Amino acid sequence: MKCFLEQNLVDNGGWLDEVHWVQNTDKKDDLKYLDQILREQPRYKKIDLSGEGIGFVGYGFAWGHLERGSLYVKIDDDVVWIADDTIPRLVSLKQSNPDYLVTSANMINSPLMGWLHYHMGALHPYLPEFNVYESPMLDTWSSKSWQYTDYPVWEGPSDYYFDVQQDPPHDNHRWLRLEKDSDIYRTPVTEIEYKTWGSGLKSWAIAAQQHYSFLENLADNRLDRYKFGKAWVTNYQRLSINLICVYADDVLDNLPMDTVDEEWLTVNLPKKLGKSVAVESDALAVHFTFGTQGKVGKTDLLARYRNYAQENASDAAHTTEDARVLGYDPLIPPALLQSEIPQTEASVETVARGRKECKDIIHGRDDRLLVMVGPCSIHDPAAAIEYAAQLKELADKLSSDLCIIMRAYLEKPRTTVGWKGLINDPDIDETYKINKGLRVSRQLYSDLTSLGLPIASEMLDTISPQFLADLISLGAIGARTTESQLHRELASGLSFPVGFKNGTDGSLSVAIDAVGAAAAKHYFMGVTKQGLAAITRTSGNEDGFVILRGGSKGTNYDAESVAAAREALRKKGQREVMMIDCSHGNSKKDHRNQPGVAKTVADQLRQGEDAIVAVMIESFLEEGNQSVPPEGGLASLKRGVSITDKCVNWTTTVVMLEDLADAVRTRREVRKGRKSKQNGESNGAVAAAANGH
Repeated sequence: MKCFLEQNLVDNGGWLDEVHWVQNTDKKDDLKYLDQILREQPRYKKIDLSGEGIGFVGYGFAWGHLERGSLYVKIDDDVVWIADDTIPRLVSLKQSNPDYLVTSANMINSPLMGWLHYHMGALHPYLPEFNVYESPMLDTWSSKSWQYTDYPVWEGPSDYYFDVQQDPPHDNHRWLRLEKDSDIYRTPVTEIEYKTWGSGLKSWAIAAQQHYSFLENLADNRLDRYKFGKAWVTNYQRLSINLICVYADDVLDNLPMDTVDEEWLTVNLPKKLGKSVAVESDALAVHFTFGTQGKVGKTDLLARYRNYAQENASDAAHTTEDARVLGYDPLIPPALLQSEIPQTEASVETVARGRKECKDIIHGRDDRLLVMVGPCSIHDPAAAIEYAAQLKELADKLSSDLCIIMRAYLEKPRTTVGWKGLINDPDIDETYKINKGLRVSRQLYSDLTSLGLPIASEMLDTISPQFLADLISLGAIGARTTESQLHRELASGLSFPVGFKNGTDGSLSVAIDAVGAAAAKHYFMGVTKQGLAAITRTSGNEDGFVILRGGSKGTNYDAESVAAAREALRKKGQREVMMIDCSHGNSKKDHRNQPGVAKTVADQLRQGEDAIVAVMIESFLEEGNQSVPPEGGLASLKRGVSITDKCVNWTTTVVMLEDLADAVRTRREVRKGRKSKQNGESNGAVAAAANGH
């Protein structure tokens, strides 16, 4: 069981985010082993029922420990074999059929399924060995082979019959196959019933025959004998819940149980909710019952199962693929997430308006200043909403002069390591629940844009935009990725303007080249809205611009740097427009320098500088930043304080934006004066020409 669970963890390419071990024993050896297991794997957790009862009665209390919003796969500890695809099939059947309250594995050695397997020809003629088999290594499981062909054929009287309730001949005895399939008529399994409390549950002999038959089918690669091609609906007949899938909320919303959990989950609750219980035909597993079939433990079956487990244990040392990959986590398809969290009407209007205004400013059709302002990287959605509400009010007030777009970055690029953002680690505790991060992020973006505030985000990878791009009005490619061909290709297909930062060393040429590359058509590998790998074809994005963010060689927000940038753009035949980043290299990584950078930019605007069409400011509710404590989690943090780059506070932000708005108004007057002067000079030249004629 432990090996199987490890293989099915998301770290190893499986579907299990966590494994909750239910402590339902007071035996010291068992508790010691459980503690050992818990230490080995951080995704393992313990549910302690010691205060609620031990044994069959106590286990029912485990259902109250489920976590809402989660899909659970419940596995009994006496399940001895599970097919590699059982959990994915079980979960998929549940997710695709909301009318199924519970989906169950096709359990081998289950009262109802055993009857079905018998009539499908999956069971074979086996009987306990007629003569006592004695060996000095009889009790040594390592000496046992799980392969039925390694044992002799059963020999004994042709009229011998073994009763379903007959006692085992001796401990560790073995069952052998009869030579003729037609001899099955004199074996215990012929008396199996399609009844919850029938012989399939109560007879250890029928159970033993099912196990030996399974090992034969496994050896012959004929597990198809158990599969009946479609879901088997039990029609309110009690079904064993040895391996099932169920939504936590369906259980928690209907507690307390009015009977034992098995009866409640497969009969009473389905009737109450008008739902069904279905068995997934192809999701195979084997149940080794120690309760009503306890005498099956007197066979050599457990030794054979152990031998199978040892023989089939994977050896990562011999693989040439994914040698350093710990596993693959299933990722929710973008289309499904967009369906779960759709755009609101207000959001659609906000995004469209934001994109148009950004484009108009970049192309010179709007003389306002584009301002991207907000936290370095959002870690607290509630605080981000609070900030956005204040920013929206200020944006409306300054809308004649500034087009304010909220900086709503969700991923944090790292020079080395550190917290990578809300998508990557939403709980800020290194649990990396990326599916949760995507859901939280999309809901946040929907809420922000529904306020009427357009948002901007950094395009850090090529997959997350499929989940979020429909909510974004402005994009940016960071200094570490501007030179990346992959990110240039991505930008060529985005539906909104994209800014490219100069390199971390301050080099502007890589950003200028990126703008040109993104404007061209591209063909590259990507993913579809359904999450499938595909060849992406793009038409090119002509709404690109450069971002001056400074670098290791110095700042580049002053008038001389702006003039040099204009000249470099002119030589490349590109629009002479740019955004000035007040943070990062230009602030020398000191947030207290941001107002000074903004003041220098404002002074240039007042001089009539029209190449500066946008600025970027890192701002949050409170000043500075904070470190994440070792215990992690949002609760341990100060509200409204960044956990990545330091930010200016809200009061400082207001002062900076009002000064920039004033500078825009002055620039308009300067432009009018220049235009009037140009018109006057033009008229004078015409008059002089006329007089000369």
